Order: sequence, then structure tokens, then C-alpha cells
Amino acid sequence: FPVTIGYPWIAKKKANETSYWGIFYLSLLLTIAICGGILILYFVAPLIAIQSLFGSNYFAGSSILFIFGLSMSLLTLSMFLINFFLSIGRTWVVVLPSLAAIAQIIGINIWHDNLTTVINVSLFVFGALLIALLCCLLFKGVSVQLKNE
Repeated sequence: FPVTIGYPWIAKKKANETSYWGIFYLSLLLTIAICGGILILYFVAPLIAIQSLFGSNYFAGSSILFIFGLSMSLLTLSMFLINFFLSIGRTWVVVLPSLAAIAQIIGINIWHDNLTTVINVSLFVFGALLIALLCCLLFKGVSVQLKNE
């Protein structure tokens, strides 16, 4: 939700040449809170989560639900940052998820023994993507912030 809602607000503030960092931080905090809440549920009560989403036929998946949720949280945070960069006109960022998708395809083609291994490949790729995006934010975001304020 905050991943897509912040985009038009930040783009409008960028167009008006006003600071968009408040919306960025609030949206980031909300995204982290939602991901964290879901991860806590997946860790503490995986059977309840599976029962409510898929039914009791899928209880066998409870052992990998948390790690799956962690990989999806990393992807969510990555998508948040990608949308942020796009909203301020930094379209070059599309290269990173494209490279991550290629890495994920190659990784899953090599390591696909079981579902846990596939999730671990995704976890690694999404983690690397998030780290790359955070580096871009830290190193390129400083000049963006100075110009914006």
C-alpha cells in the first residue's frame, strides 16, 4: 500500500520543488511496520496464517513460511525504493531489478532441489537488490536531498 501511494505525492512535491523526504520516511516506516507485523505473524503463528490464507491442506508449508515472508519483505522494500527513485525521475534504477531478475532465473535454474532452496535463492537475490538500492539512496540520495531542500 505505501509502496504505491507515496509515488504520486513524492512526484508532485518533486515537480513543485518542495521537500519530499517527510513523505518518503513516513511511507518507509509504514512499509517496514506492515512487513514486520506480517513476519511476526508468520514466525509466531504460521499455522494460523496458512489456515486463513490457504486452508489446512497446506500446513506442511508452515516450516518455510517465515523465510518466504522474509524474502517477500525484502522484495517489498526494494520495490518501495524503486518506486521512490522513479517518482523523482531517476529512471536508471530499472537496471537493478532487471539484473536481479536475471540473477534469480539463473540461481533457480542452478539450485532448485526443493522449495526451501528456491526461496533461499530469492532471499539472497532480493537481499542483494535491497543493498544495491540502499547504496544508491545513500550515495546518490545525498545530492538529491541537497538540491531538494
